[in-house]
Amino acid sequence: MEFENSEQKDIWEKAHFMLEQNKEYRAIELFKQLAEDGYWGGAYMMGHIFQQRGMRLTEGDASFYQNHVKSAEWFNKALDLESSYLAHYALSQYYYYGRGGSVNLHSAKMHLDECLKCPSFRPFETPLVHVMRAELYFEGIGEPINLEKAKLMYQKAIENDIVAGYVGLSKIEKCNKRHFSAIQFKFKALTKSIKIILTNDNKFKLAGIGGKWGNVFLSN
Repeated sequence: MEFENSEQKDIWEKAHFMLEQNKEYRAIELFKQLAEDGYWGGAYMMGHIFQQRGMRLTEGDASFYQNHVKSAEWFNKALDLESSYLAHYALSQYYYYGRGGSVNLHSAKMHLDECLKCPSFRPFETPLVHVMRAELYFEGIGEPINLEKAKLMYQKAIENDIVAGYVGLSKIEKCNKRHFSAIQFKFKALTKSIKIILTNDNKFKLAGIGGKWGNVFLSN
């Protein structure tokens, strides 16, 4: 994080300390102060807090949608201040999964593309970005179906240890009528998943594969 002055840095560190102490109300005051001072990170963290509030609720609950809508407003404010791959990533998930009440894959695509174009983009902080983009290539959302580009994106996901990449490659192989290869990728996904669970590895690696772990929401 780059700050305009030492005061911003001090407020940022204090706000994070408040979060660690479960004093969310105080953290919100400090992050909001940073946002009003023109620092994009303050607006991003406001979005993050409301995002996490929403994820603690049951989907379908009015408060679930209210918190996610509020988070999107703050992520957009962060983008108004600076083009951040983190804010684009958060908004891509908001639209892709319909966290605000409705899915908008065209908006998800736009934010995914912007996320990938950011010079500071770090794939290990946005592990689902390649899976989501691959799915849009696979389904032909906003552009013709492109299995080759989808395959490249799934492979990039695998490079970042995201199991859903293997599931995606299995789908592509099935489309190409290479059924044995499709089964091999499915088996690879299964064995990788079991290993992650048994070794208590980072469960975020299982995000996007459906079922229990399909609901893991990645944000930083």
